[in-house]
Amino acid sequence: MSSLLKDLVEIGSNDIKQHEGSELIEEEFTMACLYISKMKSEVKTMVKRSEQLESTQAESNKKMDDNEKELAACQLRISQHEAKIKSLMAYTTVYLQSVGQKKRQLQESVDSLNEELVKINAQEKVHNMKKENDIQTANEVKEAVDKQIQGHCEAHHKQLSSLRDELDKEKLITKLQDLNQEIMLEQEPLWLEHEKLKSTDQVKTRKLHKLTVMPDRTCGVEEEDDEEEYVKWNGSIPSICHGYAKNR
Repeated sequence: MSSLLKDLVEIGSNDIKQHEGSELIEEEFTMACLYISKMKSEVKTMVKRSEQLESTQAESNKKMDDNEKELAACQLRISQHEAKIKSLMAYTTVYLQSVGQKKRQLQESVDSLNEELVKINAQEKVHNMKKENDIQTANEVKEAVDKQIQGHCEAHHKQLSSLRDELDKEKLITKLQDLNQEIMLEQEPLWLEHEKLKSTDQVKTRKLHKLTVMPDRTCGVEEEDDEEEYVKWNGSIPSICHGYAKNR
């Protein structure tokens, strides 16, 4: 009788242990399934994010190429404007020199004509005096007139030369100042546009660098998280297998 009771007790305890082991296996199996589904969703999210980053990087590279082309075109335009400005300055200098030379020649021609006119008037006076048979007076008058003409001409020449030089210098300085002001006004918007493009290019370069570095960092962090989750999951798999073998 006592042996029969012992057998019944052993059978009952074995049933309880088998029931508890099956529940533990089912619970661990459910956790493993949940973890696998979580890993699948995370992998899909990582793939989608990687595609978005690749698309963003491609767009940034395209924008960089467009900006580089635009910057090269602006630099070429600036070089063309600088060459044009130099050509205009050289042409203006030559033109001013030519105009000054022509003006000087005309002034010298006018001075020569005035001298000839004074001489003709003096000769006419002398001729009239000769007609009056006053040769001595005519000679004295002629000498006085010649001296007067000579002194007048020398003073006139000095005065005109001084005035011409001052006028030429003032006009040349004024024209060069006006031309320089016009050139500076033409160059100012070009330099502003160049600096703006340069600043925009630098900002976009920094953004592209950040976008290029960000995927590497993100992948590193996600790989570490995956390794930790994988270790945990591997730790749970042996217990599942052990429980399953025990149940069998």
